[in-house]
Amino acid sequence: MGWPSSARSTAGSSPASPHPPPPYHEKNATEGKGPASTPKSPTGPTHIPIRASTDTLHRTATLPPPPPPGSFAAILLDNGQQITSLRLPKRLVGPLSAAITSAWPDGLLRCAASPVQGGWEWELNGWPFVQHVESRRIMFAILQVLYAAGWAVQCSNNINKHHMAKGTIFLKAGEPCGKTFFGISFFKEDRIRLIDAPTAELRATFIAIAKTWHKGVQEAKEKWAGCVQVKFRGTPFYTNDHMEQDMIRMLLLDIMTAFDALGFELVTCIEMADFVRHEGTQPETWFFANKNRQREGSVRSSICHGS
Repeated sequence: MGWPSSARSTAGSSPASPHPPPPYHEKNATEGKGPASTPKSPTGPTHIPIRASTDTLHRTATLPPPPPPGSFAAILLDNGQQITSLRLPKRLVGPLSAAITSAWPDGLLRCAASPVQGGWEWELNGWPFVQHVESRRIMFAILQVLYAAGWAVQCSNNINKHHMAKGTIFLKAGEPCGKTFFGISFFKEDRIRLIDAPTAELRATFIAIAKTWHKGVQEAKEKWAGCVQVKFRGTPFYTNDHMEQDMIRMLLLDIMTAFDALGFELVTCIEMADFVRHEGTQPETWFFANKNRQREGSVRSSICHGS
């Protein structure tokens, strides 16, 4: 028996049938006449067409128009006895001078334009920023005038790290409003003070919350007229104990919550250390004010539109 004829045909002299050509696709077809040929490799770099660019990377930058004159300003507390304003309208010099002298009994030593264009300086008699309560009252009076004239605090920071430098308050022009300021200050490592609270309810609330300190308090009394001081047991403002750090923060949150419910808000925090000190050795003072922003018509007309 031999192989089937179909199998013998593949091994015989007759050549095998060729495979059918692949189907035609237009995108695979090559140009030119005759059978398809292998495309030649380019002999040089491929040239990519470049169109005119509209990119502004290499053009001169067009800066936005500057803000209106007097849109931003600053108040500097410096050298223990000097206050400087930058870019505040000159018409505010009089009201600010009156505010400073009303809060500082020793008065002004000098009030004049500063060497910097758009600046003004007030040099006070004595050393007001060494006095804990009086220095805060000076700031209350200044902030009240600024808000009545339409200047609101944007932020505050101690830009200058010199040991005698204090905070810089950055302001933005806006709508005038009437605000009554008071503050909470932190003294030494264990005391907190409420200065010039406008209502008896605020004072009572402050003392009641302070007395919830888990270690108790040593005293809670009116230290000076208008200044309530609470002395905690332990050293909550100078401790390495993480639990105690968290506990004092929780107490401060309770105070802020209660003040907010009574209609008062935290406006800003300003570094006002009382003595020559190293960086960061004393917490900032918190400045509160009433939340209702009432327009000051009389002050607006005399300060904002005055000469």
